[in-house]
Amino acid sequence: MYFLNELNFVRKDAGFKARKDAVDIISEMGRVQVINIPLWGSLLSRLTNGSKLFHFLLTLNRTDVFLFNFPMPKPFWQVLTLARKLKGFKIVPLIHDIDALRGGHGKDPIRILSCDKIISHNKNMSLYLKNKSSKKIDISEIHAFDYYLPYESAPRLINDQQREVIFAGNLDRAKCGFIYTLEDVDNIKLFGVNYAGGSQNYMGSFDSQFPDAIRQPGIVFGLIWDGDSIETCSGSFGEYLKFNNPHKTSLYLSMGLPVLIWKEAAIASFIIDNNLGFGVSNIKEAMNIVNTISLEQYQLINSNVEIISKKIRQGYYLSKVVDEVIDDFSIH
Repeated sequence: MYFLNELNFVRKDAGFKARKDAVDIISEMGRVQVINIPLWGSLLSRLTNGSKLFHFLLTLNRTDVFLFNFPMPKPFWQVLTLARKLKGFKIVPLIHDIDALRGGHGKDPIRILSCDKIISHNKNMSLYLKNKSSKKIDISEIHAFDYYLPYESAPRLINDQQREVIFAGNLDRAKCGFIYTLEDVDNIKLFGVNYAGGSQNYMGSFDSQFPDAIRQPGIVFGLIWDGDSIETCSGSFGEYLKFNNPHKTSLYLSMGLPVLIWKEAAIASFIIDNNLGFGVSNIKEAMNIVNTISLEQYQLINSNVEIISKKIRQGYYLSKVVDEVIDDFSIH
């Protein structure tokens, strides 16, 4: 099996963190050969590297499997499908986003369904794809994205002296307008980019490779919420939570933070089933949990989080699903 590393840069924000983690984790597995062909950049760069990609793909044969991050930058899907038509190798997308699920009108579902096997986020996304297909499709699920951090963090102090909610990520009003209605709530701390408010609770941004700034002491939860409303997750971004695994979930868990999440989100079942936090209907319910949970109950949840945190920081979930894909092709 081959895996395409299409990156040639590292960003401090989390925009490409999951893709970079995939490269690092798969490189360490030893079962997959990583091919480094950068696909982002100027038009000239894309033309040059598109040619390199095409020529590499022409060296593959019908028994080879090509794993790649999805979606691909333009115009490389066309390069991939032409080479596949000529050589007959197998293709497997590691799905990061499906634009059609967040209000877009692209061809993502059609492209995904044309692949030989699919790595989906969770059962909700898998069901969405199955309902789009008239034939049986082969899907494996990652269940949770890893947040690869090859270093040890200092233990987080758990006490009843500080009760807070952390909300980290893209703070643009269009994505999470609800935070701008909570600027007077003292025990919510905001971390991230594109903040347009004036709250003293905004703590700035951090390097996604070193996110320990959110590893706060006390009874602290990470919040998963999107949209304008504090009553429910609204709009296209809120709807998207019903299908995707938000990468910030993995960020929180990697930093040892239990999670408060909209109960209709696809990954809420992962949080609840593993006792890593709570599913909630609205922000009021979330804040009530923060303010009333006993130290003993929080410590129990936190002990479960620490177990999952170690797995996420080491690349457990991606390694497991890639091993599954390799074994499936070996059997067939």
